[in-house]
Amino acid sequence: MDSLSTAFNALADRVIGWGKTAITHLPEFVLAVIVVVLAWYLAKVARRGMHNLILRITKTESIASLLGAIARAAVLTAGMFVALGLIGLDEAVTSMLAGVGIIGLALGFAFQDIAANFISGILLAIRRPFNIGDLIEVNGVKGAVKAINLRSTEIASFTGERCVVPNKEVLSDTIVNYSKTPRRRVDIEVGVAYGTDLKEALRVVEEAVADIADSSKGGDAVTAFCSGFGGSSIDLVIRMWLADSEQSSYVQGRSSAIIAIAEALDDAGISIPFPTRSLMFETSVAIDQHDGDDRDASAMPH
Repeated sequence: MDSLSTAFNALADRVIGWGKTAITHLPEFVLAVIVVVLAWYLAKVARRGMHNLILRITKTESIASLLGAIARAAVLTAGMFVALGLIGLDEAVTSMLAGVGIIGLALGFAFQDIAANFISGILLAIRRPFNIGDLIEVNGVKGAVKAINLRSTEIASFTGERCVVPNKEVLSDTIVNYSKTPRRRVDIEVGVAYGTDLKEALRVVEEAVADIADSSKGGDAVTAFCSGFGGSSIDLVIRMWLADSEQSSYVQGRSSAIIAIAEALDDAGISIPFPTRSLMFETSVAIDQHDGDDRDASAMPH
């Protein structure tokens, strides 16, 4: 009975002590609650503000929502740490920070490729080197951009394949964006026979593609020059600008230019020679050694 009374008294003393401690630290507790409520409100404001800012910069809803959520979580975490510090749980705050650091380090090593692609996706959305529908060439893939995700970029090639390129490789590689310029240049090579009047040949090919090339931007829409001596011809290069950078316009413009050049050279009597090869054969007389031996043997006296 005495032990039960002793235990009850000990429990009562402990509860009274907790009550006194609570009363003593009541201002700090109230202030901590106010900090948490304020942090919750500021987190909503931070999420909305970050979402609108990123959406204005990148025009990408997924990235704007993600960064808005990260901003909200950061403000809430900071508010919780401040509240715990106000009520005297400094050791708990230190332990939580250490735990967060260790977990973050472990996750960083485990998902470094995913994190690199994710960060690259954010940078691509902010820098915007290309947009949906642009004709680009990156990492050996050439086609139209169909989607820009957080981890990868989807490109539809000209042959119909859907190529998914990790954003890390997109950001680290050279990006050729054909849609950023209103015009696109076509280079065509053709050979004329040796002995041809080269000045006349250059004039003919320039006039042949003059109606196809775009001359609205000023400057030389068509340029033709000699590039070298081939095995059976003197090589010419015709450079012309097209008014549209789309791939379909490029292919059609190049085809039309080749047809026009071939017809113009034919009308001018300038031949496009075929590659020729000269074959030389050595002739030799083979003597049958066995026949010679038989003749020598028959000629010997018996």
